[in-house]
Amino acid sequence: SSSLREMVDNLTRSETARGRMETLATRDPLTGLLNRLGLEQNLEAALARARRAGASLAVLCLDLDGFKAVNDTLGHEAGDALLKEVSARLGQCLRGEDMAVRLGGDEFMLVFEAAASGRDQAVRAVAARVIEAVNLPIEVCASKACVGVSMGGACWPGHAEEFKDVVRLADQALYRAKHAGKNRLVMHAGESGEVRI
Repeated sequence: SSSLREMVDNLTRSETARGRMETLATRDPLTGLLNRLGLEQNLEAALARARRAGASLAVLCLDLDGFKAVNDTLGHEAGDALLKEVSARLGQCLRGEDMAVRLGGDEFMLVFEAAASGRDQAVRAVAARVIEAVNLPIEVCASKACVGVSMGGACWPGHAEEFKDVVRLADQALYRAKHAGKNRLVMHAGESGEVRI
């Protein structure tokens, strides 16, 4: 009886430790958001849900405007505090199964389901919420910091059949957003032009 109890306790501890290691492997240690591996592990389920619902998956690639200045003037501790607060705000702009991912530095990705009808309006609504949330002043290290957010967007399967190609298109749109004046969304729109917020 005591041997069995000890074996069960050891298995429970092993499972708990394994669960912690898996969480560490799939989450960004600073912000707690998914990392690239976490996105990869959750992507198939998100694609399957979207297929069943006849919906799209929207991808927004984000880059903070003015983050380097915060790091340079207030220091890395302030930069880290800002990244944590921005991450929390991004999470508040999404629903339960949507994904917020920290890609590295001040680069993020949002992946969320949008109904096929009204898809573009849904993407613009999320982007507008993100811009509004990120633009609010952030208190870091007894100072207030202000940053903006540039976004590039694309949708699966509307803009590409392969998810990696959708990410590439969203990243290209982000580049255009940065050069179009920042703090805005530019959607990939193929030959028909760009959508800006």
